[in-house]
Amino acid sequence: DLSGHSITTTLNGGMSIVSDATNGGSKAFAFDGTDDYVSTNMQGELDFFQRKGVWSVAAWVKCDDGGSTASQGLVATSLGDTGYGFNLWMSNSTSEGLRGNVPKNTSNQYITNVNEGSAWPDSNWLHVAFVSDGTTATLYRDGTSIATQALGSLATANQQQTANVLLFGAYHSSSSAAGFLDGRIDDIR
Repeated sequence: DLSGHSITTTLNGGMSIVSDATNGGSKAFAFDGTDDYVSTNMQGELDFFQRKGVWSVAAWVKCDDGGSTASQGLVATSLGDTGYGFNLWMSNSTSEGLRGNVPKNTSNQYITNVNEGSAWPDSNWLHVAFVSDGTTATLYRDGTSIATQALGSLATANQQQTANVLLFGAYHSSSSAAGFLDGRIDDIR
């Protein structure tokens, strides 16, 4: 953890940290698309999106399996054991691409569900971000806005829920990890 906040991570599924200087850094998380993901001790740290409405999540991402149409998690957490939670994920499906959503409640409803609406472009390193100014959520790829949606209101019950541990390279499905990334992630902020 370079942030100075003593955040610890657990590498799951036999994944590794590899040398990779192609995106300006020196190392990256490498995921195999089968069972690799990173979990953190940041339980509750993403409650900020539930209460303040102003937030951003960004990372450098490289997808190794450009032919897959499966959903692949980048940064995610969930509320309770529901599987519904903050997600930044991607799919090579022509109707999805980069996608970000924030839950309204635990019934598959969202205050925002921003969708690029086109396939993930290629297997090069791309900088992605999911940003809210408190009224609008925007997805960015390489500094360019690619999708925007107004934020709805959060259900009162969800304002009281604590987010589960933060995952990188997967998303929560019920109480387990799913949507494993086949690729690399670096410089998550």
